[in-house]
Amino acid sequence: MALGAVNNFAAIGALLKPTFGQIVKVIPEVFQMQKMFKPESGQLSPGQYFLEPVEVQHGWSTTALGTVSQDVVALNAALADVSKQAQVHPYKYVERRQLSIQVEDMSQTETQAFAKNSVQTTKRMVGQLRRVVEAELLHGQRGYATVASYAIPTVTVTDASFSAALLAELEGARVDVLISAANPTVIHADATALYIRDVDTPAKTIKLSTVRDSQTNPSANVTANIAAGNIIALTGYGAGGSWFGMPGLFNQLLLTSGTTGGAWNIDKAAYRFWRAGYINTTVGNFGLTTLTDAIEGCAQIGGGEDLVALVPFKAWSKLNADGLGEQTFFNNDTSMKRVSGTNEIDLVYRGTKCSVVGVRYMKDGEACVVQKDAVRRLCVGPEINLNYRDGSPYMLNENQETLEQRCRTLQVIFLEKPAACAVLSGITYS
Repeated sequence: MALGAVNNFAAIGALLKPTFGQIVKVIPEVFQMQKMFKPESGQLSPGQYFLEPVEVQHGWSTTALGTVSQDVVALNAALADVSKQAQVHPYKYVERRQLSIQVEDMSQTETQAFAKNSVQTTKRMVGQLRRVVEAELLHGQRGYATVASYAIPTVTVTDASFSAALLAELEGARVDVLISAANPTVIHADATALYIRDVDTPAKTIKLSTVRDSQTNPSANVTANIAAGNIIALTGYGAGGSWFGMPGLFNQLLLTSGTTGGAWNIDKAAYRFWRAGYINTTVGNFGLTTLTDAIEGCAQIGGGEDLVALVPFKAWSKLNADGLGEQTFFNNDTSMKRVSGTNEIDLVYRGTKCSVVGVRYMKDGEACVVQKDAVRRLCVGPEINLNYRDGSPYMLNENQETLEQRCRTLQVIFLEKPAACAVLSGITYS
């Protein structure tokens, strides 16, 4: 990187802009939802939402006239298709990173080192924003885990809401404990910061701490009201009975009534095609039959387009253990090494193909089957933007002491054809 004698931040940012642009464009393989459902850039209406026409009822106007010799009789009344305008609101997320005073001072004489540090900071910052978006696309407006029990400072997470990958990556995050998905009100003393520490995935426990970098137990009066059924969410995502993050895929799949959130101002109860084609909230032991029943529900109501089943890793492992999709290969050499298992599982139901995908951030107790073109990821402008101010990607923070970089996204996941999809919850394993 030939920065020469450049030593001001705007000039450094201008030289790094192509590098930053490449960073925001690349979607790492680990973010499966973002890879599967590509961003669609669109314009907002004056009401600050995407206006998306959807068909919620077919027209039925055909008249049976008997044999060709029969006289023409009165025709049935013309019943038009019923279309509605979904008002799909995008949600904004902002990620920020601070560059230390030492790095800021260093930049005046060691431009190359500053630029390298800035590129690494940008990669981590954009990666973190994608991590949050990935979780929100699935679990927005439902929380990332549900409390089974609490004894200071340890939260035991319910089996159904447990996601090993998601909870492990939440370590160090500041969180709120909310009453429920239906009532996102902070249940603890909300002036007190709570951080996740010591994630024990085999035990399905996390510890709450009032200090991020060391275990400092919250006092009893701070967390006295935490109880079974409460949910864990990132700080500020839900408060005062309102959600500030997007309604995720499962929120939209499980809605059966109302016009708010993932209903997008269309009454879920009024139109069968505006609800999931198949809903089973008491699945029990997961197996192939569980999945084929859901595929059948999608295929019958959804119209036979290709499907994708989004399942937790535990369900994927169960399907492989049951022998589904297992293939055995033998080397040509004398070692006769056996390799079993598969990277992909495809099921076929009466001509409809369903690809099964294990998704890292899925909760163990949930899965869904979706018609891929029924799920859209709508973005305002580019998927991810770096904040530039006066031509520079660097800005002073609120205290005017430390340099910051920020990136943002304005997007939402939109379930355009709920009837072509199925949702499963209450999954167990034995």
